[in-house]
Amino acid sequence: MNAHKFVAEFGIEREQTSNPVDEILFVAEFGIERAKAVVEGAGLRHKSFTPPSMYHLYEITGTVNLEELKQVVESVEIVKELDGIKGAKATLYNLVQLDWAEFEHRYIDNWTCTKDRLQKAIADYELIEFFKENQHV
Repeated sequence: MNAHKFVAEFGIEREQTSNPVDEILFVAEFGIERAKAVVEGAGLRHKSFTPPSMYHLYEITGTVNLEELKQVVESVEIVKELDGIKGAKATLYNLVQLDWAEFEHRYIDNWTCTKDRLQKAIADYELIEFFKENQHV
């Protein structure tokens, strides 16, 4: 299934300034460690990235938006912090049941997350996993 068709068919909404799945596909193809390195290697004024190693000061069609890539990296880290997708979904379920808008996960450094951000993290993570599993289809 085409990435764009998948996003449209399942009604996944993401705030975007570029293609809605470019950043997801980048993480699925190159991995989370490479995505982290790209985000960390960007200068303050860089807006986009073209693999394998070209940063741009402006956004170009067909490039990876660095701000959105950073959000996707954060999504993966949120899910990992909650012991994987099952833990993230259980946390979301509890937030809904308790009617809480946010939660504090780690008291030591005040790591908090909103319900909306957690929903987005779960959606991003599931898309990454879908594309990793279906890259060669």
